[in-house]
Amino acid sequence: MKWVMCKKCNRPTLPGIHGACRMCGGQIGNKNHAVLVHFGGHVFKSRAEHDRYQVLMWKEKSGFVREVTYRPKRVWLAPRVGWDVDFHYFDIEKGAYWYEEFKGKEEADYRIKRDLWRFLGPGPLRIVVKAKDTGLFCVDEEIVPQGIPAMVRELDRIRAA
Repeated sequence: MKWVMCKKCNRPTLPGIHGACRMCGGQIGNKNHAVLVHFGGHVFKSRAEHDRYQVLMWKEKSGFVREVTYRPKRVWLAPRVGWDVDFHYFDIEKGAYWYEEFKGKEEADYRIKRDLWRFLGPGPLRIVVKAKDTGLFCVDEEIVPQGIPAMVRELDRIRAA
């Protein structure tokens, strides 16, 4: 276990159940108030990410995907720019390996990495979100990398504008 600082009582503590401080019960960590979930030997950053993992496990048992891995090794998009994507699996219907990122809230670094993935990613990427009204997961975007020549054309287009 890793010691962390509680934001409420400002003391070093070990995270308790659902990432709460063992001293005062205050929330530790995530700025978006996501709760850590421990399940099946994995520590998920949020309940929604855990739920998506459960859906992928169901799809694996049903034969839609195979070789689901949670938190595969870091993908390097450029020097010192890495992305820890959430999932990696083989989609039987599409016949290809896919990376998948579950997004609850978009941030600036995510947008930069997403744009870099369009040109430098090692494989196709699915961005999955959870619909607020129904609670169902839906694919927000599928990105298939186009390579460095496409990036050079895009940069030339931006410079010309």
